[in-house]
Amino acid sequence: MDALQSLRRRYLQLVDNLSPSARTAYDAVTRRELLPKGYYLCRQGFVCRTIATLQSGSARIFHLKPEGRSGATDVTTAFFFPGDFVTSFQSFYLQVPSQSAIQLLEESAVTLLDYDALQSLRAAYPEIDQIDRLSNDYYTMWLEQRIFSLQFHTAAERYADLLRNEPYLVQKVPLSYIASYLGITLETLSRIRARID
Repeated sequence: MDALQSLRRRYLQLVDNLSPSARTAYDAVTRRELLPKGYYLCRQGFVCRTIATLQSGSARIFHLKPEGRSGATDVTTAFFFPGDFVTSFQSFYLQVPSQSAIQLLEESAVTLLDYDALQSLRAAYPEIDQIDRLSNDYYTMWLEQRIFSLQFHTAAERYADLLRNEPYLVQKVPLSYIASYLGITLETLSRIRARID
């Protein structure tokens, strides 16, 4: 298991093993909802006030291109699945307008936590503060790996990495989103897939 997955497992274990008092406080300020496919957890240009934990389903972060730019109308930058914390990190933690949108890819069960409630929980419960810090550490390291891959790996290498590390994406996510996520056109992805199959 690589260091990134080890860190993810560690914070998920902390979530599962919250003390009874921290769990009660967390449950008191969160709400669980079953949301439809296509629902926006955050819209581009608006401040993201909540962080969601996916209980089931999936989501993507994408950025709408300005009008007049060639290519796809949006660029997918990340996918989320059960167990993931989902938010526009910069928007949520700095309380500034989001540069991206977050949309559910299917009907999803989520637990929603408001920004102010999280700050109160972090101040009152060191274990919740630790979980929040670890989730941010995980996202930072994941983002660093992603930038390195986009800068230094070929399209074929990026697709091979996806198949090795996130094979479920191919079954759950439209190929157009995967192509965008890999930084390539759908046609290029089709050619790469034809060579591999």
